[in-house]
Amino acid sequence: MKIEIRNRWAGTVLFSIEADNWKLAVEAAVKSGANLIGADLRGAELTGAYLSGADLTDADLTGADLSYADLSYAYLSGANLIGADLSYADLRDADLTDADLTGADLSYANLRGAVGINFCLKSDLPPTPQAEVAGLKEKQP
Repeated sequence: MKIEIRNRWAGTVLFSIEADNWKLAVEAAVKSGANLIGADLRGAELTGAYLSGADLTDADLTGADLSYADLSYAYLSGANLIGADLSYADLRDADLTDADLTGADLSYANLRGAVGINFCLKSDLPPTPQAEVAGLKEKQP
């Protein structure tokens, strides 16, 4: 099927590909170096996706399933991750500056070395002591 990744504000196509699912399409976009800044990926099924180093600045990932995804070294500044499933995700050294993680599931997520300033971690979910949050540090301006 043809999958088009669009800009969340303008609706313009950022990347287009014939793929079996969103995971393969987004992985191909990242691998090709496509500009995914401001991508609309609401509700995308990205379980186990390899997105290391991806620039998803200002992307809308509301309700996306990113469980077991490799987001190490990813740029998620300004990203909307409201209600996203990030359980078991690898977010080592990711940039979460101004990201909104309200209601996101971070169970067992690895956040070692992740940086951020003004990010939001509000959650109605119970605390998840298993999450590797000890290394999360505030980015120096």
